Amino acid sequence: MHCIIILRITSVILFLASGVAANAQIKVNINNGPVQAYSKYNAKPTKRLGKNRLYLQEKVWLRKGDWLVAKAGTRFSRPVSIDVYDRVSKKYVSTDEDTVLLSANVYKHRSEVNFQANRTDTFDILFNINYKNELAESDKMVTDSYGSYSGELDTVSIDYTIAILKNDWQPGDTSWNFQQRLSYICNNWTAGFSTIPKTYDTKELDKYKRILQYYPTNPVSIDNRMGVSLMAFSHGSKLVYFMYSQEVPYAEAKKLYDELAAKLKVATDKFEVSNLSDMKRINELATTYFKLKIPEEKKPFEFFLFGDAGKGFQYLPINLFLYGTKQMAKVLVVVGEPDSDIYDIGW
Repeated sequence: MHCIIILRITSVILFLASGVAANAQIKVNINNGPVQAYSKYNAKPTKRLGKNRLYLQEKVWLRKGDWLVAKAGTRFSRPVSIDVYDRVSKKYVSTDEDTVLLSANVYKHRSEVNFQANRTDTFDILFNINYKNELAESDKMVTDSYGSYSGELDTVSIDYTIAILKNDWQPGDTSWNFQQRLSYICNNWTAGFSTIPKTYDTKELDKYKRILQYYPTNPVSIDNRMGVSLMAFSHGSKLVYFMYSQEVPYAEAKKLYDELAAKLKVATDKFEVSNLSDMKRINELATTYFKLKIPEEKKPFEFFLFGDAGKGFQYLPINLFLYGTKQMAKVLVVVGEPDSDIYDIGW
């Protein structure tokens, strides 16, 4: 969403002040940042919209200038549409009817709508889906890839994420400590990185006919020696925060890797050092998998995460790689991808 306006710097001071507390408690705080987001799963629309549509409704309070991003997906072969309704004008002010079909994804369809509030008020979000009051196949046994089941009323459910990018929050000065930087990144992950102002390479789009990665307008890395891009994974259905150093002599890269490993161990909840003797990846010199415990409602709907962190919680993966040879190497940090296979990343 590279069209997002450049936000004001006013609450950076507030963020830095709250960062003192975050630093004191050492762990990453995913609430430190410009995004307010939550997700719901297996939500069943019950209200009727016209003759053949059902919908469910969410109310959101926005300040003037805030950006709203609402995303939804369905595992059923029926597209889901999203509408933003203005109660004052009594009009739909933003609509996504162009649902994307994801044949190679857990979600059959995916939709996303963006809206910038023109005043401070409450707005309605409607997630609606085509519906017919009939049996799924018939009243006899039906067999599919999940096994056999009896025909039943064709009810559908929707998974969705709602995110608000605060208008009065701008990372203009990112001379933060490690916890503040990682908190900001993980806070943006709760929106699936969809609210980050970003651009993309038009030449790359012309060549590959799809966007492979985005570049944040205001990149924030966990270390000043690293660059940032947003990699498009799962056939472009989700974004992964990807940080990378330049290729430098091995000793220099190993020093950075060890520094980041020590900081991530303190900032996260769990870690696992990969046994490279079991791996077949070329040029993978060292890997550590870190996990940050987060409430399940903070997980963007399009992300599939391995690792149950207890009732109502899951683990956000933050993975660290040392990649190259004993002569030259680079350091990679990937936020949001549980496998984090270097080949998938494209390195």
